[in-house]
Amino acid sequence: MTEPVVQLLIVTAEGFGKVRPAIAGFAQDLPENLHITVASGLAGDPGELAVPGAETRHFPGESVFHLRSRLPSLAADCDWLVILEDHNHVTRQWFAALQMVLRNVPDDVRVVIGGTSNLTSRDDWSWANYIHTLGFHWAPAISEPVEPITFNIVLRRKTLPDEDFTLGAYEAGFVHGLMANAVASSDFPIDHVQFRKAPGVFKYHWHNGRVTGAFMRRHYRGGLRHVYAHVRDVVGPRLRRLDRVIDEHPQSGLLPRGTKRRLRMLSLCHAAGALFGGVAGEGQAPWGLE
Repeated sequence: MTEPVVQLLIVTAEGFGKVRPAIAGFAQDLPENLHITVASGLAGDPGELAVPGAETRHFPGESVFHLRSRLPSLAADCDWLVILEDHNHVTRQWFAALQMVLRNVPDDVRVVIGGTSNLTSRDDWSWANYIHTLGFHWAPAISEPVEPITFNIVLRRKTLPDEDFTLGAYEAGFVHGLMANAVASSDFPIDHVQFRKAPGVFKYHWHNGRVTGAFMRRHYRGGLRHVYAHVRDVVGPRLRRLDRVIDEHPQSGLLPRGTKRRLRMLSLCHAAGALFGGVAGEGQAPWGLE
């Protein structure tokens, strides 16, 4: 059986050097059917910060959202495109597991949603940050139906449009449109390494909310109505669903005391940011996120 050709695309608003530990011990000896592209928005000359074994692209001053809007032109001639962030750590075993999943994906499936783990950033606020962002993708118990996510996803290359996305269209519209027959798999989880401390974590989730609200307003018909519905969900039903994830997950014993309380604080920050973004736009918030 011919293995599918896979392109791993990593976006970073910082230097190429941040990506090295994310794929340490992996990019030096690449399988023939895997290509790695790293797109960086680091302002200024990237110098010698290339990633061994990878194609590196440089777009000075761009946020991760601007970089992801370039997906159609960054995608190479491949069967599947995997999108990761610079703090998603993978191993060589990760690709072998991904290949096994792709061998068995039905022909009509356009996207595979991967699972995540939190193996490294395990202090109190980092755990709350992780659960708030990725609780529904916490391997091995990915929630069904799977919630849309913009990274650690595997797209059929042919699903991408010919032209690059406008800012926010990938996050607010394109990914959601693929979810009808999405497949979720916890067989190739990434380690989501993102340390967060108070009070900076509150600003981070405000920025996240502001971007979400701004993109919803811009790309959804009746945009403000969707923003208000999102805000109500974030501080109500979504929190209750995350509570159930915590109560039922086989690794819930790892969580620090007070995680649910911290989740509520982060949800309020996100909701306030979403309301503000829905009215005022994203401003500089995209550059406050990694």
